[in-house]
Amino acid sequence: MTKAIDEVIKIRECDIYSYNPDSDGDPVVEKGAIWSFNYFFYNRKLKRVVSFRCYCTSKLSGDDFLTGAPSDGEEEDALIDMDI
Repeated sequence: MTKAIDEVIKIRECDIYSYNPDSDGDPVVEKGAIWSFNYFFYNRKLKRVVSFRCYCTSKLSGDDFLTGAPSDGEEEDALIDMDI
């Protein structure tokens, strides 16, 4: 993955920024994200910006679970398979 990013933006020539939003400002938290991180690679010479986001969602973040809609026992199956 680093090679692909480097081909597009030349990482060694970039200013690299990380973005750590609070829980109110992070849109992936609404989708059930457990953690996330964001990086921006800015190459001034090439006038390019690459945004890279990675996040992990909970098994319980399915649409039915968050809305409270019944899901034919899927919640129970998800809880059984989870390592808590």
